[in-house]
Amino acid sequence: PVQEPAGAGGSSTWNQAGTYEEKGMKVWVTDKLVELLNYIDTLTPPGCPFAVTLKAPDVKGEASIATSRGKRRRVFDLSITIGFAVTFPEGEAVGNLVIPELVSDEGDTFEIKVEVDPITPNESRGPIREYIESRNSGLQPWIQSRLQQFVKEYSEQ
Repeated sequence: PVQEPAGAGGSSTWNQAGTYEEKGMKVWVTDKLVELLNYIDTLTPPGCPFAVTLKAPDVKGEASIATSRGKRRRVFDLSITIGFAVTFPEGEAVGNLVIPELVSDEGDTFEIKVEVDPITPNESRGPIREYIESRNSGLQPWIQSRLQQFVKEYSEQ
């Protein structure tokens, strides 16, 4: 595709008057979140070796950059579901990490819900609690930092 040079205030060159203009950013947002949330890790806590793998995130919602009167407004309202698998020598536990609202004006900490498949064996739930469900250690702080990086990079678009 041909890249059109930007006009004054970030609008298109054809829009010299600075009237309202909106650019859809959903493809960029989806690609960036897939890039940032690509994660494969192998940990060996005492007595319990396991590996955690994340699937590519399923991103739903809208994202756009609006320009009006020379001012750019970057807006997104997304929900993200990330499948995970915790692999143990005895088998595998699966579930989803759900970020129900990733919204441009919501600050820098986002709610992450953990949905563990109900058939997950009880012996697998301890490491899942420690590594997947904990807000203070393991996977969630890493996801929060990647979401904050996404917000920063989006604000620079």
